[in-house]
Amino acid sequence: MTKPTGKYGFSLLTVGVLLAGCTPAAGDDDVQSRSASASAPAPGAGKAKPKLVPAADQFKAALTKTLNSSFKYTVSSDLPEKRRVTGSGTYDRKSKKLQFSMKFTGKDARTAQAILMSNDYYEKIPGSSRWAHLDLKRLKKNSIYRMDTADPIGVETFQKQIKTVRRTGATTFAGTFDANGGGTDGFLPLGAPSMVVFTFGTGGCTFTATTDAAGRVTAIDITVKLKDGTSKMSTKLSAHGGPTGIKKPARTAEVADFIYE
Repeated sequence: MTKPTGKYGFSLLTVGVLLAGCTPAAGDDDVQSRSASASAPAPGAGKAKPKLVPAADQFKAALTKTLNSSFKYTVSSDLPEKRRVTGSGTYDRKSKKLQFSMKFTGKDARTAQAILMSNDYYEKIPGSSRWAHLDLKRLKKNSIYRMDTADPIGVETFQKQIKTVRRTGATTFAGTFDANGGGTDGFLPLGAPSMVVFTFGTGGCTFTATTDAAGRVTAIDITVKLKDGTSKMSTKLSAHGGPTGIKKPARTAEVADFIYE
């Protein structure tokens, strides 16, 4: 194997476009959780009834709790043109650290390994023990290499774009969201943002989710209806609050200067 020298070109995982999409289904209102009222006293018992908390508020609170600690995740998702992405990662929003390994199959098949530490992005150079380093602070505003360091896996944006939620069980939810509301950078699939979804009619951007006994999200399954079919995305979360083990790669090389021009 030839030992690499000099500077390297750079490609971000998050570059990609899907010309399709959806908007929330009309008339699907938020459904309040009835779990609190199940044990409420009968009328006339002299006690105030527990306040019902909307299911959307409960689920968003679960997402916030999840994002407030570190976790590991896996992702498996359809992509345009009969492609797929599968992989795993570790994320800690508080320390602004992310590490992932993704495999794309089908057209333009490739693998991608990367580490994000605040504004320092490292991507494994194929066939080498080195990692290309990109200083995100140096990128221009219109650079195609920019990424959302505040929400690199898309979960926070997904939380903001939720439109309706209903409870389907003690620890399960279902609802709709606006896939077009996150801006042109996109936030799908969760865990490996690589699609930009543009609104197309009034189809279905739906999800189901599961939480654990501590109220942390453990699974989010998404279905996006497209003009020529559907895209199914599954993200599983685990090891909440555990150590990340994320650290700077030992062998790095700076990207080419033209990346910052």
